[in-house]
Amino acid sequence: MNPTSNTTVVSVFKPIDFIISQQGQNYLATPSGGKTFYIGSRACYKGLSGLMNTRVSDGTVYDPVLYEKDYGFWAWFVYPTAMCESKLSFHCLNTYDRAAFTFGFMQYGAHVPGGSFIKLMRSLLALPDAKQYFPSLELRNGFIFDIGNTQPLQLETNNDTTKLMRYLNSTGASVDQNELNAVSRFIHWAQNNEAHRALQVSTAVSEFSIKMKSYAAQYKLDGQPDYICHTVCDIRHQGRATTVQIRAALNNGNKEAVYAGLLKLGAARYTERIDTLRDAHHTLIQKGIFGKHTYDAGKGMFV
Repeated sequence: MNPTSNTTVVSVFKPIDFIISQQGQNYLATPSGGKTFYIGSRACYKGLSGLMNTRVSDGTVYDPVLYEKDYGFWAWFVYPTAMCESKLSFHCLNTYDRAAFTFGFMQYGAHVPGGSFIKLMRSLLALPDAKQYFPSLELRNGFIFDIGNTQPLQLETNNDTTKLMRYLNSTGASVDQNELNAVSRFIHWAQNNEAHRALQVSTAVSEFSIKMKSYAAQYKLDGQPDYICHTVCDIRHQGRATTVQIRAALNNGNKEAVYAGLLKLGAARYTERIDTLRDAHHTLIQKGIFGKHTYDAGKGMFV
């Protein structure tokens, strides 16, 4: 189904209600007729307060092997960034920074109009069980609307996601009911629905493949090895270096020097992430998955 169509999804699923409980700094949710599960712990950042969930649970982590049939090498190409962002957890989240709501194994934020989170959520709302989790939301003309009010309210546009951010997280000053409700629904959905997880993966692959075409032109990556291309993608995904810095690193000389130069970008502030990235690359090279592909800009793929 086209997630941006005007087709109304007819749901046979009954909406799920969640009862929220608190144990110290930890929050739990209990779905109607289901088992209680952990949704997050209180976290603070630069004067903002919200939830974070970095726990990795069995069965809800990304395994490239399961998606290699559908996406080939791209299933592996997104893996190192997913390891850095979430330790591969499909239900990783934070609601304590300016993005208001960041979710998934690639950690997409709700603050970017038309961004990866918006694309993912539009796709999720086209799933048959969407009304089970967000009964008041639907797609109209490709945008997310809240129809639970007297008048339908458009929550996001091509230029603004403020209303959607507030729908998911009313305030950054404290952990609020909207936030607890949204977190419970997103986590339960990711943990219990394979189609939800598959959409996270398809979104990640699509976003990286599209961006690689752009980066190939911007940074002259045609013919560069996979691990160098991925490092550029990861830098841009996190935003830890400027275009000028990336271009300078790419002009370091041979491939080993280029790779080392890229890994140094942001190292003073993001040592742990870069170590994780390097380790993931090394693992994939040892397995013979990375290190044998180069990017073909004309074909828009690794060969």
